[in-house]
Amino acid sequence: MEKKTLVAQKLIMRLIMGLILGLILLLFVGLGSAISPAAWAQSSPAQTARTIDELDLPFWPGARLFDDPTGDTVIFTFFIDLEALKNKKAFKSLDKLVVTSDQGKIVFDSPIDLAKSSNFIAGRLKGNSELKTILINQAFAIIDGHIYDLSGNVRVAYYQDLTVIKSSPEYLACPKKVLNFAVYEGVFTGIEEGDSLYAVIDMNGKVESFVLDNELDDFFTEEKNFNKRVKIFVENVQTLMGFEAPECVNVDIITKYILLSPAIKGK
Repeated sequence: MEKKTLVAQKLIMRLIMGLILGLILLLFVGLGSAISPAAWAQSSPAQTARTIDELDLPFWPGARLFDDPTGDTVIFTFFIDLEALKNKKAFKSLDKLVVTSDQGKIVFDSPIDLAKSSNFIAGRLKGNSELKTILINQAFAIIDGHIYDLSGNVRVAYYQDLTVIKSSPEYLACPKKVLNFAVYEGVFTGIEEGDSLYAVIDMNGKVESFVLDNELDDFFTEEKNFNKRVKIFVENVQTLMGFEAPECVNVDIITKYILLSPAIKGK
């Protein structure tokens, strides 16, 4: 009888220990799911980005800083003017500003005290030295702890040797692409100004104007180079042109030139 009682007690103890271990395991599983990233995401939904109306943030590219001895990798610098943001008296600090592009993220210097800092902050992007065009997609900032979508406020304000384009429905419908390529020879007679700079080339009496690639300004804007014979490499490119109401057009752009002779006699 005593042996049966002892066996029964042992069975009861095992059942109790099993229940305790099961409860402990259940508790750990519950805690694990509660502290997992997915659970956090479900329990605290992402903060909706706010927007700011009537805010103009001029944005433009600066210099190229060579990042290695070969010059293949370049640090592109960018600047944004926060004067309009600082005029919003309610804002105190800019904790983070990121502009996303087709070449990666441009992270600007932050955090900054809006009341004490200068208007300009700088951002950097590492890229290939051959990069000529960058497409701006979005801009987000954390201001006083809140996320703001500033995509509608960033304005491309200046063009240097890197062309900056802001993403828009017009651009998506008219992406920049090379349609054709040609090589011509003629006399460079001068430049014309309009929505872009144009080089005027006299090809045996047939005069045509070609858009200048930004990197060729140094040669074609010097009057001492007028009336010199050149070989030009021209790309026919589909692109958006114009500022207020950009249009999708095909333009002939001089991307490279070779000087063939000094000035024509009598010129």
